[in-house]
Amino acid sequence: TLPAQQGAIDELANLVTLSVNRAFGRVSGNHGIKGHNFIRLLHVVGYEVHNVDPILIAELDAIGSIRGDHAHIASRHHFRRRFDPYDMKNKIGNALSLLDAFDQDFTAYRRRQFGH
Repeated sequence: TLPAQQGAIDELANLVTLSVNRAFGRVSGNHGIKGHNFIRLLHVVGYEVHNVDPILIAELDAIGSIRGDHAHIASRHHFRRRFDPYDMKNKIGNALSLLDAFDQDFTAYRRRQFGH
């Protein structure tokens, strides 16, 4: 490779590394994930976000909000807004079912894009 080509390759490699590190940082610093976090991660890998079930996004938002309220408010004050553990169990079960369906779609996408 010519020096100019190698410089362009190195620059592209640095941009890819930076993007991966930023995406990883978004996930590793977060103990819960809401819909917009999920969508951002999908953008990183080029997945068409309009294919994501909006009910999945709503469930992730609901679970993330309850979890966030409990984790951030309960640690400082008496937790004022109680949540029903059975309702939370149902929300999580529903989200897992929706994530399973998403996983099947995403696996098919990955196979189409990358042949794996």
